[in-house]
Amino acid sequence: MKDAGYEQASESIRQRTGVVLGVGGGQKLITPLTSRLQYPIWEKVLKNSGLSDEDTQKIIEKIKLAYIGWEENSFPGMLGNVIAGRIANRLDLGGMNCVVDAACASSLTAVRMGLSELTERRSDMMIVGSAACRR
Repeated sequence: MKDAGYEQASESIRQRTGVVLGVGGGQKLITPLTSRLQYPIWEKVLKNSGLSDEDTQKIIEKIKLAYIGWEENSFPGMLGNVIAGRIANRLDLGGMNCVVDAACASSLTAVRMGLSELTERRSDMMIVGSAACRR
């Protein structure tokens, strides 16, 4: 960023600087986070199995503890666009920020999108990268 002159960039340049990230397979937390929302079904099954309200609630809380908790830092693992948005926010960038999931081609697709932004003069500077998960 220093080499690209970002530190001395005018407000208008920062407003036209964007972020594109490839995120193939990056949403690993969708299932664990949304599974926690199934507790009404667990409750119905437990109550229909003859457990008391008190025992049902204790069991539900124990099941919830088996899943990752909801917190602000959970969202990049659930919504890939949060990653690009946070980068743009922290660096005070006003241009387009998004993610692209093209499986194994996510990184190259992000580069292509960044180049398109520059060559079509929608942006003055682009940050392009990848947050793809290893398998």
